[in-house]
Amino acid sequence: MSLREPFLFIGLWLISLSFYAQLPSKGWSRTVTDSIINARSFSGHAVIQPAAGSLDSDILAVIDSSYVAATYQNYLKIKPLFDISGGFTQTDKASFFGNGNAGFYLDYNNKNKLTGSIGASYYAMDGPQYLRSFADSLRVLPGVGYNMSDSGSTPMSLFTFGHIAYKAGKYIQIEAGKGKHFWGDGHRSLVLSDLAPAYPYLRLTTRIWKIKYTNLWAMMKDISSGQDLKDARKKFVALHSLSWDVSKWLNISAFEMVVWQDRDTLSSRTLDLNYLNPVIFYRPVEFAQGSADNVLLGGGFKAKISKTVQMYGQLVLDEFVLDRLKLRTGWWANKFGGQVGFRLFDIFTPGLHIRTEWNLVRPFTYTHGSPVQAWGHLNQPLAHPLGANFYEWVNQVSYKFKKWSFRYEFIWAAYGRDRDELNLGGNVFRSYRGPFRQYDNVMLQGLKSTLHFSRLEVSHPISKTLGVDAYFNYGWRFEKNEFETLNEHFLQIGVRIPVNVLTTDF
Repeated sequence: MSLREPFLFIGLWLISLSFYAQLPSKGWSRTVTDSIINARSFSGHAVIQPAAGSLDSDILAVIDSSYVAATYQNYLKIKPLFDISGGFTQTDKASFFGNGNAGFYLDYNNKNKLTGSIGASYYAMDGPQYLRSFADSLRVLPGVGYNMSDSGSTPMSLFTFGHIAYKAGKYIQIEAGKGKHFWGDGHRSLVLSDLAPAYPYLRLTTRIWKIKYTNLWAMMKDISSGQDLKDARKKFVALHSLSWDVSKWLNISAFEMVVWQDRDTLSSRTLDLNYLNPVIFYRPVEFAQGSADNVLLGGGFKAKISKTVQMYGQLVLDEFVLDRLKLRTGWWANKFGGQVGFRLFDIFTPGLHIRTEWNLVRPFTYTHGSPVQAWGHLNQPLAHPLGANFYEWVNQVSYKFKKWSFRYEFIWAAYGRDRDELNLGGNVFRSYRGPFRQYDNVMLQGLKSTLHFSRLEVSHPISKTLGVDAYFNYGWRFEKNEFETLNEHFLQIGVRIPVNVLTTDF
């Protein structure tokens, strides 16, 4: 790995809005959902996204009033997808770039009992420079898919997605497809985010009383050894979550995840039947099989402090021994992360929303003895874009005035990466075997870098009928460590048709 590549982990999802990644299920934008739900004192299981359409119609009705009218109708809709933009970037030299994607989205609903979708979009990404470097070095367009272009050529990738869902009675929905999922209430998720490219999955959603229970099984791929996509190693993940609306102002959630590779030197496992039971705990099953797999636990909460203020948080545990933590010896295998954030709605004036969020993850979290079983997919982490061994502070302001939308974000981060081939716990795709030291591990150890990222976007609809928006972005990205300073400014202007499904909002 070159010196430049570690810098790119923080930047891979601080991406211009022309590279939205469409998801297959009826969902919502994470930018606006909590605002609408909070303003109406609505209590819903927004921690699990995208929504399970037939079971979460109350949430979707809040977001889009037309959903209620369409819920019990039969319809087939087709929609074009496109995003064309041009820009200017300034690093050590000035250059122009052009980005674009084009495709289609097909949506089907049979009285909300059987729903489905299918879509595809072809992406070409020529800038900004830090994203171009990421696509060249790790062979992946951020959030889209495998870079099919030769080194030095414009990175290109095909993004495909789709789903079919069936409402099996009053309380259960079964869904299969290819797409992404986001579990959490923050801008980031330390459990499962929509960072990585889409993957095949099977989802079982059960909603009874004030509880929503979700099972998710998926197949992912590992190319961390530098192999081509055709030679990628397969792995499987099983996740389940429980979301409980304790009251109208408090939601708590719990998560469990396990990763196993399709084969090793002794056997070929493919789908492990032991993890297909929807109501088991994964850790005892994994322990009974010799502790060969990667199990993680998580929890979260969201509290509505007032009509205009929310507080939320999340905790992830990879490995954890309380006695060793109390001794403060810096044992490498105390692997965990935490998040706390606040959202303020309609502050000072209607339509003005603010978020501030703090994230941290200790070294070696999400890693495993086998790099194939790391918590990642196609060279991108499944949780936070920085992987592990970092602090991050996220600040966002959004405002809508008439037809104009304004969005500003500022992100500060500090993180440590491996240096001189020493394993210091920042790269989640590196085996945790042979850590540099057993004890005295500290946050930001290794090659310490700091990053500042800010971006302003202004957008305005061109055609409400067609759903076409025009937008403008200005961004600044500054990153520094003891060896190198990277400083980039970029401007971008474009037009787009965003699809009405869950999208990545940064």
